[in-house]
Amino acid sequence: DHQTREMENEKVLLIKPQAEKVNNFRYKLKKTLKVCKQSSQELVISKLNPIIAGWGMYYRHVVSKVTFVNLDSDIWHKLYRWTMKKNSNKPTGQTVEKYFMRGKRKWEYSDKTGHRVSELSTIPIKRFVVMAPC
Repeated sequence: DHQTREMENEKVLLIKPQAEKVNNFRYKLKKTLKVCKQSSQELVISKLNPIIAGWGMYYRHVVSKVTFVNLDSDIWHKLYRWTMKKNSNKPTGQTVEKYFMRGKRKWEYSDKTGHRVSELSTIPIKRFVVMAPC
């Protein structure tokens, strides 16, 4: 998606991740969780983190902060649903205590050793600066 905005008589091109690419990323996460149906929490974290980091590093050069925050929320909900399905015979509170740890701002999907699922919103956005010719 492209969007143009005027800033002090200069036009700025804003490029956002395509909706199709965002949906493909969501599908890849869903497929990964489906394959890891009976896997340990550590394995799930080790499978998801490279996918999340790779996608985030690719799109960090465009206007993607809002997309990153929305995807973080989606990832959290996917992990919550996956965890509840895997532990459907256990009380919800016990399952949440086992799989989620209280982070600085919110609950994070984390194992006992402190490894957690990466968050896209923590990836710094880096803009390319076009230098004017001399």
